[in-house]
Amino acid sequence: MRNIERAVRVAADAAVEYRRLTNSEAKQLLEQWKFINEPVEWGVTRARNDRPIEVRAKVPVWNQSRERLYLDARINVDRPWQSHWVLTWGDKHHHERSATIRRLDMRDDHANPDGQVWGRETHKHLWTVEDNNSWAYTPDAIPHDPAVPPVTPDDYRAIFEAFANEVRIFLGEEYVWNDPPLADFGVPGGTTMWEVP
Repeated sequence: MRNIERAVRVAADAAVEYRRLTNSEAKQLLEQWKFINEPVEWGVTRARNDRPIEVRAKVPVWNQSRERLYLDARINVDRPWQSHWVLTWGDKHHHERSATIRRLDMRDDHANPDGQVWGRETHKHLWTVEDNNSWAYTPDAIPHDPAVPPVTPDDYRAIFEAFANEVRIFLGEEYVWNDPPLADFGVPGGTTMWEVP
């Protein structure tokens, strides 16, 4: 019965016309200034055997084009040195096929179509309609220890704010940083070790 329900949902989704982001729209969104003007709130988004394995924050990003943009942050509880920071466009509930415009992967694997490989190394993805997120490069302005795992926990706030700055997101007066709740799950040094003013 569950397979039939899933098949019906898939067929219904296939019948709906989803708006897709274009390269020129993505370029325009990246070039214009955007704003986050609310607190960063974390929650458990994935668990295995009643044990959290991922915490996530998803913050709406105001923009001049009035597009649905979000700055996502995901941290693996078992590997807190491996995190993902994502600027996402679209929402399927509004008949939009979501696109990851930019994604920063901290200490993760990736291989470009030309054979360049990152083995548990930090890299940043560049989205296009044609290639999706196939291409990446090594960013040089992300404050972190590139070791896997690092000797000290990452300063997640500094990474979030550096990534926001790189994609031209201004942090407004209502922006408040809250540390991810990693210490709640027994992660040693699970909170930010540095205070960023």
